[in-house]
Amino acid sequence: DLLREAGGERMRHLDSLGWWISSGRFEPEWTLEQLKRLVELTGPAEPRVLVMEHLAALSGRYPGQALAVLEAWIGAEAEVPANAAPRRSASSPFGRTESACEVLRAALASPPTRGRALALIDRLLAAGHRAFRGLEGSS
Repeated sequence: DLLREAGGERMRHLDSLGWWISSGRFEPEWTLEQLKRLVELTGPAEPRVLVMEHLAALSGRYPGQALAVLEAWIGAEAEVPANAAPRRSASSPFGRTESACEVLRAALASPPTRGRALALIDRLLAAGHRAFRGLEGSS
């Protein structure tokens, strides 16, 4: 499959998959699985705003899978070297922070994912992302 076989020069071609993933034309479970793999391979998917809005839209029905994508997204963002070229969406690692908050609220409302969501919120707050304050008490 494309994501598994991608490497080196072909990785730059994966950037356009964010447009396909955010289109809403694919089965949600498949979309979430592919998005997580894409983020693990290439870092936060572009266009960030559209991809994160689509992830937020899926999070109510699929809180665990959506949270897994967000965890990968945050992990990939943290691994960007300080001397790396800036990503196109430099203003926020999420495009719009509200979409990430929506994913976290859905995960907090689901008992199986609540602990992971709280841990990710703590990590985001420790990294200086103040927009996530107050989510800890959500459910």
